[in-house]
Amino acid sequence: MRWQGLRCRVLHCLPGSAVLLASVTGIAAAEPVNYFDDIKPLLAVHCQKCHGPETQKSGLRLDIAEVALRGGDSGKTAIVPGAAGRSELIRRIASHDSEEQMPPKGPRLTDEEVTRVRRWIDEGAKWPAKDDYWAFQPVRDTPPPPGTAVNLIDRFLDAKLSARGITPVPPADQRTLLRRAFFDLLGVPPSPEEAAFFLSDRSPDAYPKLLDRLLADPRHGERWARHWLDLVRYGESDGYEDDKVRPLAWRYRDYVVRSFNADKPYDRFVQEQIAGDELWPDDPDALTATGFARLGAWDGMSKEPQKQRQDFLTDVTDATGAVFLGMTLGCARCHDHKYDSITQHDYYSMQAFFGGLKRETRAVKGPPAEPEFVTAAYKSESEELTRLKSEREALLKTAREALDKERAPDGKKTGDDAVRKRVQKDQPGQLEKLDAIKSLESRLRFHEPKVDAVLQDGGPGKVRVLKGGELSRPGEEVAPGFIAAMLRDTSALSNDGRRTSLARWLTSPENPLTARVIVNRVWQHHFGAGLVATPSDFGRNGRRSAHPELLDWLSGEFVRSGWSLKKLHRLILTSDAWRRGSSPDAAAFAKDPDNKLLWRMNRRRLEGEAIRDTILVVSGSLNPAMGGPGVYARLPAGINVEFPNNDKELSWGTATDADNRRRSLYLFQRRTLTYPLMEVFDSAPMNQSCAARAQTTVAPQALALFNGEFTRECAALFAARLRSNAGGDTEKQIDQAFQFAFTRSPSTAERTASLEFLQKQSTLRNSDAGAALTDFCHTLLNASEFIHPD
Repeated sequence: MRWQGLRCRVLHCLPGSAVLLASVTGIAAAEPVNYFDDIKPLLAVHCQKCHGPETQKSGLRLDIAEVALRGGDSGKTAIVPGAAGRSELIRRIASHDSEEQMPPKGPRLTDEEVTRVRRWIDEGAKWPAKDDYWAFQPVRDTPPPPGTAVNLIDRFLDAKLSARGITPVPPADQRTLLRRAFFDLLGVPPSPEEAAFFLSDRSPDAYPKLLDRLLADPRHGERWARHWLDLVRYGESDGYEDDKVRPLAWRYRDYVVRSFNADKPYDRFVQEQIAGDELWPDDPDALTATGFARLGAWDGMSKEPQKQRQDFLTDVTDATGAVFLGMTLGCARCHDHKYDSITQHDYYSMQAFFGGLKRETRAVKGPPAEPEFVTAAYKSESEELTRLKSEREALLKTAREALDKERAPDGKKTGDDAVRKRVQKDQPGQLEKLDAIKSLESRLRFHEPKVDAVLQDGGPGKVRVLKGGELSRPGEEVAPGFIAAMLRDTSALSNDGRRTSLARWLTSPENPLTARVIVNRVWQHHFGAGLVATPSDFGRNGRRSAHPELLDWLSGEFVRSGWSLKKLHRLILTSDAWRRGSSPDAAAFAKDPDNKLLWRMNRRRLEGEAIRDTILVVSGSLNPAMGGPGVYARLPAGINVEFPNNDKELSWGTATDADNRRRSLYLFQRRTLTYPLMEVFDSAPMNQSCAARAQTTVAPQALALFNGEFTRECAALFAARLRSNAGGDTEKQIDQAFQFAFTRSPSTAERTASLEFLQKQSTLRNSDAGAALTDFCHTLLNASEFIHPD
């Protein structure tokens, strides 16, 4: 392990009796310098702009070993293995002479970085042909450490806690575990009935049975679909200034919900999204899944088709790298990756898998997987549209025949405008009624049994390396291929140039990242941070895991379980680590202030969607309907909702009261207008993959909850629910309010304070007990405990 924060004086004895005393920060003196970890990033950042693949000033190139060792045109050897003192590279990067120093402009190497290069050369300038970076190595079969913990996760964690002398905090109480499990797996709190059932169950398997119930609940798919949609840059419009609506985008969202609820094996889930049309051409879900490739923003008004196509290829390549591999592939679009062993050739070879794609909206084979109300709406709207079109044609035909008969002698052709005027004259108002066809067609397109997909167009789909990432500078043509540094034995992998190869490689045992990345993402959403804290950057610029052995063991278990996400959830949630309390401990904090060793549970705030859904649940007004087109919910007054391509029938605020109270997952996601409550609580951007949402605490959050129309309306519904259940019994109303909001009874102090508040508020409200109760409910919805499950 590399030492962080080390400062020591190191004596270097160099050939030629040169002795230098240097200050070293960050690398242990006894540990050899690693080219890929310690040297390659420095050369890439500071040197290769002038001495790299595109430019070789003075004939010097520093990205290929044999060329770098040979040196440039000066006749001086740039790198002399074992002799930093005779290496021109060291003289130049250490020089303070403005005529000789390198780089001549921009940030220079620090003293520590110069020392690092010097040590590397003195140690023989070892430049391995293959990168041995841990994330590129196959998942290791790591046995758990010995111990008594039943859940093997805890043996890994306990070993490190014990080694640091840290005692973890005690387990959370049953109520806290109940709420934590509900929010983690369903995204909503338990009802009083669900809570009472669990808390009264004294059987030893009460908790595992609770997890089984939650994992089987349809709300589980809705909760975890939201996490996935953040990753895949899901939106229901194109973005850019046009921001055209995508009426069928919701079918991908519903596909994700179904997949998680069915516990579809993750390898199948990945393969469907990369190459579902090739692997399962008759499966509607597999075709729907290919919509992953076109979820990014799309400039539909572009007048440059080549650039439009290239932007699409860039988006899907970058998203594939981030979502499935947890790698920043996009950093290699313009040049070789400065930190990771991913070349520009690798990048465009990956892009070539998508080179022959065409975006197409296609009817699904067989009955579509959709809610009954969508099927019914399509049937009703189709029949109505057929009737209206028939009536319109009949009107126009009658009018045209009459005009033709009247104008027969002059032989002039009857124009459409004249025909419409004749209809208005003969049957005033009838044509306006039939103009409803346009709005009906607009609604119908949201319900058509079609999906936005991608398919192979049969063309060559040529992809070239773009120098500097510029479309105007095409380089060599590349064939589809995998990232070379990640490959081991490729004999079992086909490479027929189509996405099937990519799909199978991503889910192959030979792929070192796919299982690790999804296991880390699941862990992240259960603990607030992943075992790798940068969940979409497993590269050198990301953060190293404090528990690499645990990550590999979990990844192996995940694959052995049949890539089952629900089994992974269950394994994590039955660990002692997940069931710990979140209370602080001074002794443990002193040794591990960032809680990397998980001596307690991290306290987390709910996301905006979960906050809104919880408010609806507690107020008793949530509409549990699942699926279907996005809902155009009401927005606060004063928000500009005027957009191009925004039909009046589909404007914000046109949803019914029932639809306004559906889960936040089903609110329409327009790229140019985020639902305000979601935005203030750090919603995910829709134009790029979002691996982890921010967790800010800012004043507008309190203002949105306290002053927002939505919260106030729900507070009134909450109060009405209490009056319906508890009648006029004030103490009973208070008890039920705390049960609904916090899954507990009020303390004596809380009960007293609540009674005083209601009495005072009733006086201020002119003895209006109903208004006072609404104010009380409004206060509970704004409590810190309401948005923090622990």
